[in-house]
Amino acid sequence: MIDPQTRREQQADGVHLSFCLVMALAVLTAFVLAAGVEASGVVSAVSGAALLPVDTRPAAATLDTISTIYSLNGVTGNSGWFISPVTVTLVVTGAGAETVTWFRLDGGDLITYTEPFLVAGDGAHTLEYYSADSQGESEPTQTLHINIDTTPPSSAMTMLDAYQQSTEISLVWTGSDNGGSGISGYDVQFKDGYWGSWRNWLTNTTDLSATFLGQRGHVYYFRTRAHDVAGNVENATSGRGDTWTFVDSVANGGFESGSFAGWTVTGAMSASVTSALEAGGSGQWSALLGSPAYGASITPTNQLHVPTDTFASISQVVAIPPLSDLPAPTLSLWYRILTYDVVWGCNHPDWLLDSFDVTIRDLSGRILATPIRDGNYDCQGYNDESPQLAVISAERVVDLVPYAGRMIVLEMSNNNRRDWLYNTWTYVDDVRIINQPLYVYRAYLPIITLDNTMTVPPGGPSVPGRRPNGSPSRR
Repeated sequence: MIDPQTRREQQADGVHLSFCLVMALAVLTAFVLAAGVEASGVVSAVSGAALLPVDTRPAAATLDTISTIYSLNGVTGNSGWFISPVTVTLVVTGAGAETVTWFRLDGGDLITYTEPFLVAGDGAHTLEYYSADSQGESEPTQTLHINIDTTPPSSAMTMLDAYQQSTEISLVWTGSDNGGSGISGYDVQFKDGYWGSWRNWLTNTTDLSATFLGQRGHVYYFRTRAHDVAGNVENATSGRGDTWTFVDSVANGGFESGSFAGWTVTGAMSASVTSALEAGGSGQWSALLGSPAYGASITPTNQLHVPTDTFASISQVVAIPPLSDLPAPTLSLWYRILTYDVVWGCNHPDWLLDSFDVTIRDLSGRILATPIRDGNYDCQGYNDESPQLAVISAERVVDLVPYAGRMIVLEMSNNNRRDWLYNTWTYVDDVRIINQPLYVYRAYLPIITLDNTMTVPPGGPSVPGRRPNGSPSRR
């Protein structure tokens, strides 16, 4: 007779033996099926690189008491995604005997579970697992999907031109997400001036382009910041951001509105907007200060003569950005002067006569500088009894660094001084403020007269206040 203690030991030995037999049968079955050999009473629970052995007893005899519970430990993001590696723990419940749990990850090898394991790497992962006990009972194969995205998305804006004539700034951006969850939206930010603060303009937008409305004389910086579905957020660029642009301080500087919109027009002489083809400027329109309708005005009549001692002027208040935004603020313009007169009297060198002037004033109207005074400086070939029409064309630049960070009044005027003789008129076009050091580009074109003589005054045709050497003339 076997005493109770011995029976208990035998029963325990039997359980261990049964468990070992079940394990051996499971391994043998997996091997046979993987080799393509049909094994009676055993089928594959899942497809893939490894086959999980399952209990194939009749359904009525299967006891579904075994259940494997999982727990996932990681940083949870949005929409079912983790934004960190995930630790998986599997716990068996409802088993009445010793159990073994098997799992495989992403169709890999079958592994016996012994302790929590780590699932890492961005992307969608598939975990298959099930448990069986030493009495031959098992649960159906369970499938768990684990989505991981630990990588923030990236984005960038298409580079803008450094100069923007229009206040409407067209922005385009793109992005990508290597983590796998995909981009959910973009924040588009801007700052006004280098020392300005970044501000949200668009938040979590799905658009890839938009138009920003700026102000003249301002430098704008732009950047994007992408969000992905998992909840990762891109680190936005600092400093100047992704791109920047300067909005020209001058409104309607090309006169392409067909009018003087944005300009203040003064003076008794005629001022109009005319075809750029006649003047030689770019685009369709140019400003015309004065008028060729007065003719030469050499022997004026009461019906047709240049207004006495007057001018035609256009002006505009403009903002010059600080040097931190625009290191080399520069006024650029094109003009063409047609005149029967001279700038300074040839026989009276103190007489200031006809000229085209560019004047810079403060907001109170006080003159700060006259950087351009141009016209006919050639007294050698001038005859006031029968003056020839002189044509002076130039594209000029003016250094505005002394006025950086302030508002100024930019004025351009065609002047007929002292009398009603000798008509002068000027076409003006392409008035812009740009970022351009003066040594990069400077153009002086010669003075051309109808008798085919050509002179270039020393230092260029528009040295303010320069008086030529005179020749006999009553002017």
